[in-house]
Amino acid sequence: MFGIHRRQPNSDWIAESTSSYPGEPKIQTGIVLPRPRRVTCGFAEEIGCDGRREADNFGDGRAGGRPRVGRAPRIGREMAQSVPVRQFSGTPWQAPTGHHAAQSPKEEPMEEQNTKSPLDQPVSPEFARQLQEMMEAVQQGRTASEVLLRFTHAHETETLQYCIHRMTEPGLSLMEEATISRFLQQAGMVQQFVESLLSLDRGSAQNLVRKLQNAERGLDLKIAPFLQSEDDAVVMRSLELLEVIGESKQLVPLLFSLINSENPRIQAKAALVIQKLDTEHAYTRRLLQHPDARVRANALEAIADRADEQGAEFLRQGLADTDHRVRTLAAVGLTRLGNPVGLQVLWKMARHNLTVERRSAAWGLGACGEASVLPRLELIARTDPDERVRELAAQGCQAIRSRLQEVPS
Repeated sequence: MFGIHRRQPNSDWIAESTSSYPGEPKIQTGIVLPRPRRVTCGFAEEIGCDGRREADNFGDGRAGGRPRVGRAPRIGREMAQSVPVRQFSGTPWQAPTGHHAAQSPKEEPMEEQNTKSPLDQPVSPEFARQLQEMMEAVQQGRTASEVLLRFTHAHETETLQYCIHRMTEPGLSLMEEATISRFLQQAGMVQQFVESLLSLDRGSAQNLVRKLQNAERGLDLKIAPFLQSEDDAVVMRSLELLEVIGESKQLVPLLFSLINSENPRIQAKAALVIQKLDTEHAYTRRLLQHPDARVRANALEAIADRADEQGAEFLRQGLADTDHRVRTLAAVGLTRLGNPVGLQVLWKMARHNLTVERRSAAWGLGACGEASVLPRLELIARTDPDERVRELAAQGCQAIRSRLQEVPS
């Protein structure tokens, strides 16, 4: 069960969940959802072209509808423009089954927003100089910190732009990075900083949130409110941030509410984050019973990335799945564990009559990172009748060579 309520009028919302599924630990958590400012997003990116997390790189995908299942109360009251939230109702696993679960037509990209990224908006050199001088003065004891805080709160937008631009500079030292992170903490602007990351491209946002995580404990819980946004793009970017910094299992109830989403991309990404948090595999069996193959595949991807023996049982189970993506991730995981069955499955798929099977195999052989597959993978890159198979095989060969060059001799 999952729900959101307030402890008292005008207070923060709390997400509570009690898990009573057979074989799972009972969880009863209360995640305080801070009152964030209105979320706007200025990016339009078709996510899922890296060959692993989504199926489009295999040449198929499923259209991601955008209907709303329901709407929960708004988070917070303090801000004039609160983040609208949604609540999923009904029984778990309300995803298409049967024929529709097996078919995956081409997905549509996220809708484009009009808001520009903070990185596209230049910071005034005069403001940057003034803020930097004030920060140095506070560090040296020449200015009271209250003066700096009043100044930054009076120029919040410019301050956030300055911090984002500084944190993305390649030459920024670790000391300067730590100074900016502490400054954001002391100014009480971490939540606003996280909100600003939602309008950046995925790589920049993930890089910045990693840097901030070093100084801010519980940063993943500050992302939690944005999982309830009505904007699918905001939810997706929030999940991508949690993919790299998620630590708290208190997030699991919120993430499972997204498993009931009508958007298959959100479903799959939520499954990936859940499994990354679930190092004890308490929820793996539940995820692998999901009728959507993306959810099952992403759960196995998280296990394959960890490459620990605890997940070997679930990887072997995935080899019998009816979906090519699930079998591919299972085979990759077993290969990384040194189990020869993984490569045997991938070579069998590489000889399959169905193009989608060969595409999956071509990606999987490259993802394994095994130098022994290079000769045959190069042959596939030259001779397979399907252009996408040849492309994936060539990319896999390049990835393997790059990894071999990084290994010290």
